[in-house]
Amino acid sequence: MVDETVIPSPSLVILVGPSGAGKSTWADTNFLPGQVLSSDHFRALVGSGPADRTAGTEAFSLVDQLLGIRLGKGLTTVIDSIGLDAERRARYREAAEAAGMACVAVGFDTEPEMCRARNRRRRHPVPKTVLDKQLRQWRKTKPALADERYDAVVIDPGPVRLVTPAMLDTAPVTTADQPNPAVTASDRARRDLNREGRESQGRQNREGGVVDRATGAAEATTPETPRATPEAPQETSSSFDLVVSSYDFDDPIEPTLVAIAGAAERAGFRSLWVMDHFRQVPQVGRPWEPMLECYTTLAYLAAKTDRLRLGTLVTGVEHRNIGLLAKIVATLDVLSAGRAECGLGAGWFSAEQAAYGYPVNPDQVRLDTLEDALQALPLLWGPGAKPFSGKVLQVPEAMGYPRPLQDPIPILVGGGGERRTLRLAARFADACNVMGDPATVAHKIGVLESHCAEVGRDRGTITVTTLNPLVHATSGRSLAELVEALRPPDRSAESFAAASSAATTEEHVERFGLLGQLGVDRFCVALTGNQGPERVEAFAEVIAAVDRA
Repeated sequence: MVDETVIPSPSLVILVGPSGAGKSTWADTNFLPGQVLSSDHFRALVGSGPADRTAGTEAFSLVDQLLGIRLGKGLTTVIDSIGLDAERRARYREAAEAAGMACVAVGFDTEPEMCRARNRRRRHPVPKTVLDKQLRQWRKTKPALADERYDAVVIDPGPVRLVTPAMLDTAPVTTADQPNPAVTASDRARRDLNREGRESQGRQNREGGVVDRATGAAEATTPETPRATPEAPQETSSSFDLVVSSYDFDDPIEPTLVAIAGAAERAGFRSLWVMDHFRQVPQVGRPWEPMLECYTTLAYLAAKTDRLRLGTLVTGVEHRNIGLLAKIVATLDVLSAGRAECGLGAGWFSAEQAAYGYPVNPDQVRLDTLEDALQALPLLWGPGAKPFSGKVLQVPEAMGYPRPLQDPIPILVGGGGERRTLRLAARFADACNVMGDPATVAHKIGVLESHCAEVGRDRGTITVTTLNPLVHATSGRSLAELVEALRPPDRSAESFAAASSAATTEEHVERFGLLGQLGVDRFCVALTGNQGPERVEAFAEVIAAVDRA
């Protein structure tokens, strides 16, 4: 198997080699037509054809003009010419450097007889004397490339894998003698120990009162006869959760969504999460795109699946009366045979709240409401009918039957607010969800650890999850085609790929491995532009590679 050639995206790629070396074939196979500036193509535009040697000056003038435009827009560009002119290569390098882009030289060390044979098959062969001169120039140029100021020099390239700067920073390229760093055995052991710690603390806190997770303290309530809890479905040990954030499918919503859920179970996802919004959020799509009510959707999927855990990422704490929310989540848990999870957040999308007539409260009030909810829900899921009085919420009689099958239902706090949100997670939650690049995630985990230390809680009893919107493909070529299909018409492929964390299986495995090493326990994956089960099933190889490491 030919090794892949990793090339930064965006970058300027300069092809170097004699006629017949295979440069154009390689460029056409690995790049989109608009990314390649071919001197032969421009000779045909300004002359009698691609072999018109009298049109070279005008052709390279067009190359230079278009290169300047593309570099100015930060677009990956391939210069497809013989590239044997050292002065012209230097000008290209300087242009890339001025634009702040990487510059890669790709040389083709093809056997001279092969070059001559290919040249003879051309409709208009390069004259023998000209080709002989190019071959001599190549022998001198090949060792000189290493001394020129390129970010990388590749000789005899393989299939291309374009890698965004974020992936280059976090996903070192692997070789045959250096396996993927991914998640080490010690990382897996740490996650297992954390999971055991969370289960142990959950058993200790099942007293049905208002539980402060930091201290394990709970107010006593009237004793109740223990429930006979049916055996819950077998849960996978996967570190991956699937997030469905759009229902704008090409096909009808119901069968497509059911197919996605089925594919998620087959692929090895641990759970499926949906958003709690009344209309689509601007980060995902247009306001009028379909948006299902979250808990009705989860209840339907509970009847269509066997193993997936089900939750919202996350429930806006002001979207429902707290007693009604407790009843909804408990009902979901009962009807799903103990598969419900409760994601909570303070809410942020004021436009949808105003449109539906909800009060648009300041941050302080929303966060106070979140703090109250984190304490009231365990009461509403517990035995008895104890009253709750918080800063905002009042529940005169916190009674809810049937009680959930899980005791307790796991609560996840969404958001990375450092002063209150993460502190609330440290005090009351079983899990938290943050997002950002690895450096940001590492910082948020550090803040969480500080809050845990202040309130006297073991950080290992909190599951740290990250939200990861991404594009995935199995190869560099298929990734480029998928990015091209998904990107908006007014956005470049390079910009869209970087913003959407577009990467191949290997790169995603490496990135999730790094996040695991930073302390992330689970990865919430939202597949950008997902239209059905195929891309969910394709992600199974990422899940398998990370979870078996």
